[in-house]
Amino acid sequence: MKLQTPLLAALAALVFSPTMAAQRGAIAQPSAQQIPKLCAQSIAQARTRIAKIKKLPLQQVSAKTVLHAWNALDMGLQDIGGPIGLLSETSTDSAVRKAAEACDLLLSALPNEYLQSEALFQRVKALQTTDPIDAMARQSILDDFEERGVSLPAAKRDRAKAIFERLDKLSQDFARNVRDTKTTLAFSEAELQGVLPSALTRRAKDAQGNYLFGLDYPEYDAIMNNVVVDGTRKAFWMAFQQRGGQPNLDLLKEAVQLRLELAQLMGETNFADWTIKRKMAGSAQAVNRFLNDVNGRVEALERKELDALRVEKVSLTGYKDAVLKRWDVSLMQQRLKKARYSVDQNEVRAQFPTDPTVAWMMKVTSQLYGVQFKPNKTLPVWQADVRAYDVFDNKSGRYLSSFYLDLFPRDGKYKHAAAFPVRGVSVLAGRTPVSVLVTNFSREGFDQRELETLFHEFGHIMHGVLSQTRYVLNAGTGVKRDFVEAPSQMYEEWSRRPETLALFAEVCPTCKPIDPKLIERMNASRAFGKGLQYARQRLYAAWDMSLHTPTIDLESKTPLGYVPGTMVPAGFGHVMGGYQAGYYGYMWSEVLALDMRSAFGDNVMDPAVGARYRHLILESGGQRAPSELVEAFFLQRKPSPDAFSRKFPDSSNQGRPAMMLATHHIPGLVLREHSFDLPLDYANPEQTLKVYAREVVAPGREDANLPYLVYFQGGPGSGSPRPLSPSGWLGRALQDYRVLLLDQRGTGRSTPVTAQTLAHLPNAQAQADYLMHFRADSIVRDAEAIRQQLIGEQPWTILGQSYGGFCAMHYLSAAPQGLRQVLITGGIPSLWRPTDDVYRATYRRVADKNHLYYQRYPGDVVRVRAIADHLLQNDVHLPGGGQLTARRFLQLGLQFGMSDGYEAVHYLLEDAFVAGPQGQALLNWNFLCHLEQMQNFDTNPIYALLQEACYTQGMASQWSAERLLPEFPEFSLDGHWPGPVHR
Repeated sequence: MKLQTPLLAALAALVFSPTMAAQRGAIAQPSAQQIPKLCAQSIAQARTRIAKIKKLPLQQVSAKTVLHAWNALDMGLQDIGGPIGLLSETSTDSAVRKAAEACDLLLSALPNEYLQSEALFQRVKALQTTDPIDAMARQSILDDFEERGVSLPAAKRDRAKAIFERLDKLSQDFARNVRDTKTTLAFSEAELQGVLPSALTRRAKDAQGNYLFGLDYPEYDAIMNNVVVDGTRKAFWMAFQQRGGQPNLDLLKEAVQLRLELAQLMGETNFADWTIKRKMAGSAQAVNRFLNDVNGRVEALERKELDALRVEKVSLTGYKDAVLKRWDVSLMQQRLKKARYSVDQNEVRAQFPTDPTVAWMMKVTSQLYGVQFKPNKTLPVWQADVRAYDVFDNKSGRYLSSFYLDLFPRDGKYKHAAAFPVRGVSVLAGRTPVSVLVTNFSREGFDQRELETLFHEFGHIMHGVLSQTRYVLNAGTGVKRDFVEAPSQMYEEWSRRPETLALFAEVCPTCKPIDPKLIERMNASRAFGKGLQYARQRLYAAWDMSLHTPTIDLESKTPLGYVPGTMVPAGFGHVMGGYQAGYYGYMWSEVLALDMRSAFGDNVMDPAVGARYRHLILESGGQRAPSELVEAFFLQRKPSPDAFSRKFPDSSNQGRPAMMLATHHIPGLVLREHSFDLPLDYANPEQTLKVYAREVVAPGREDANLPYLVYFQGGPGSGSPRPLSPSGWLGRALQDYRVLLLDQRGTGRSTPVTAQTLAHLPNAQAQADYLMHFRADSIVRDAEAIRQQLIGEQPWTILGQSYGGFCAMHYLSAAPQGLRQVLITGGIPSLWRPTDDVYRATYRRVADKNHLYYQRYPGDVVRVRAIADHLLQNDVHLPGGGQLTARRFLQLGLQFGMSDGYEAVHYLLEDAFVAGPQGQALLNWNFLCHLEQMQNFDTNPIYALLQEACYTQGMASQWSAERLLPEFPEFSLDGHWPGPVHR
């Protein structure tokens, strides 16, 4: 919807003419010449009201002197601001649009001024009230003051004001560049093969006889859903993705930089955290967790649907190697639905002709909410197709409000679908609301998507015109931004229910009867495309959440990739028009919307539930918190995501869990389990594996805005520590961080590398090829992919222990942009020395370790000699079946790298032998069991196979340790005993 915040809705009091003032529901339509004078008068009147509140003695502060006066200010400002905002987007006169934009900037600048007034702030702050509605209004106004920087030092306050005014101008310019797009494309009849004849009827042609198409949505649908000529679709799609062009990319870049500066002025590190504080989500971290959960549900479904569309393209083209492109998706989806579900959108349009469908929607709505809509042709309109209606309560007959429908595209008009809250209600002042629905529908009837959009936007209209709030700042859609879409998204369900469709014949007896089989097929077809739809929404929302580090390339991370030459953000008006760091709200709201829908049960036309919904949700506007309205009043239970989860029926069968697996509480720790599906090979991402991570946070700080510290375990091949208590380094880290314990690929609960999994590969070469993807470079790629999913473009801190330090060093080289700090405890690799140098030094170091060991335990000289000789002369097998050779025995020296390694080896050797039946010496079964446990290569093949490789720099080690062994004869099994325990 087109949002108008209480601040920007608060725009200047005017009486345009006696006739206009007397006509309820009328929208002022000043000329281009009248607008500047009216704008100046409005601002002057507002300043007078503001000055009066400033001068109010603090002892006279009350709801009447402050909140009622503030309400009068808001209403007066809205009387011109509402019409001006509408005309700037819909007027057929470019001069009016230009004058309206100029006035809009002046009006938008006014709140930046008076909301930085300390005197005004003190009057609102001094108000004491126990009335919950007054308290909500007071807090909302105080939050507006803080948001504008009233508490900042003077210089910073001035800078914040300048930023707000510049952002208003950037937003306006951005919208104009999209709205005033004049691009037309010419196509011959042959290039339009597949298009419906109705799309060409009365269509303009150029001098060569080619048909001319603009970039409005009906034209988009005509070509992208029907034309089978690949070049035509590509040309149109490319032009559509370039709306706004480079100028808008430049505007967006500047806006993002200014928002970051603004957030930092206000004491936050990024814009998202600053703005989300006033929303239901509360923090950017909560939003990112939500988006990651959505991604976990839809990612595999999206790929599955894309695979189906590729098959459809193969069928259309006859080329078995056909590649699916972005400009193919709409056409292939329509063809697949037609083939799989027998749903033809042209048949849907014929079933839902434009005028009867609008009348049916209003019939459904009036019956559900107990209201009546009466056309009012006496209300002035800004274009001949616009229709006006008055709303009356059925029981009392009382006039409630008015609304307008501006349904069809034209030059210079807003290009999307939106509800404009032109005038908000105030029961206190006896003020009735007016809203306007602005869309770009086809005149040839509604297809399935447009039908849902019609009900969606009309849901916003009802939120506005049925509102009954005390103050205009809480009117209608003046709710928390991530709740504003919930009533409209819920209402989409009414476009496809049998109870509502049964009413169609009542409004159009001569229309083609609703075909229940078609509706059944339509509803079935909705199951296909959910992965594409929600993956796209999640992508936009995730990108939007990284506003402080803008990434113009929206699409490179998607399966179909980025198409060079496209400029998707240049036409993405949401991030410049009220939804910045808020686009996630569409899906966030939908969770609540579908849960509210469940209250209607099997009858969405239940008048009792409809009346309760109207009273509790729609009439309440923003004067009560959304969570309070939904939970305590309407649902009378805690909200549940179950209804939203059911939108993805295949997700439970795709072999992947939701990204957030579970949360556990142990003394001193809260543990959250995560699972990520990531590419085995990032160069060829078709095959995936799972990477598990355990997030650890101190109790009570689960939703705190804490930075991440990611722990990289030593190894290679070891899973992350399993925390038992907040002790040691972990306890200290939790004071400042939320810690992410990463099970590196192949370890722990991630997709494992074991003797069993390697045995499934056909030969040694296949095993080597597979293990190549378990090195530090892939581990770092995993970490970056996880960072993007958890916190977007924000950097994090990492801690590398031993081999984890090697990973940390690679991270610094490969992806330094992802790192805030790097902490290393051991494990700093050489950047240039060859592996042979490492092992020559290692042999010398190991010899020194052996010398120290035998100095401490001289009696072990005989023990080691005896065990080694026994193994050279006898075939000894370990309890697990592996053979214990003399060389394997000598590898016990690995323990010498541990702080208690000498003692561990000594106590093992003490009872190495037992006497056999004939008195011969045998190796003790207990000794063999413990030795096997200390040499865990069977359970950690990654260490055995890749440990040496971690020292290499761009070349193979060629088994360096083995090659260099002859240089150190003291390590030879043929040498003089006792030799070193560890070779």
